[in-house]
Amino acid sequence: MAKKVRFPLEMEDGVEVCGVEELREHFSLERVLAYIADGKMLTWLRDIR
Repeated sequence: MAKKVRFPLEMEDGVEVCGVEELREHFSLERVLAYIADGKMLTWLRDIR
């Protein structure tokens, strides 16, 4: 089985989030929309489960 590559999402002020709770705490709509547009959000969500 291939190893999943886990990566943090960078929010505003350089805060890196690695889980849903951190995403809630440091949510940036602009950054999340950019991650959705380039496909990184879907990959990130699949990898955190």
